[in-house]
Amino acid sequence: MSHHRFKEVGQTGFAGRGPKRLLLISILGVGTMGRVLCRRVLIIDDNVDLAENIAEILQIDGHLTQLAASAEEAFSNAIDSELDVVVTDYRLPGMSGADFVKQFRKIRTQVRAVVISAYTDDGTISQAREAGATFMPKPVDFKLLGRFVREATA
Repeated sequence: MSHHRFKEVGQTGFAGRGPKRLLLISILGVGTMGRVLCRRVLIIDDNVDLAENIAEILQIDGHLTQLAASAEEAFSNAIDSELDVVVTDYRLPGMSGADFVKQFRKIRTQVRAVVISAYTDDGTISQAREAGATFMPKPVDFKLLGRFVREATA
């Protein structure tokens, strides 16, 4: 069985939510035919409750998760991390989620990305797709998101 390492890169803070913290849980999920299906997922959202919900669901499915509250924080913390998938909100403080994906994929071309947003206008969807990401509307369909992460082949 291969072991996946997910480098601890620091603490993640959320404005107005007390001390900074990093949510990083190592759980390996065993898939069909005894293969380990474990993805390293970076979740970027300034809504801490939603980010933690997504993380918990993905952890139950056997994935490693890391949280960031902004694109800038994600860049500074994750630039040296081994990542398979980025899940980001579209509207973030500072840089948008789509802009983050576009910039991050210049460095990590194989990273799969999904942009989630309550704003489903053509402009938001096309910016996500132009950045090389899949677009998913809010409220998040956790089954669909889980399938996306499981099928990531970065």
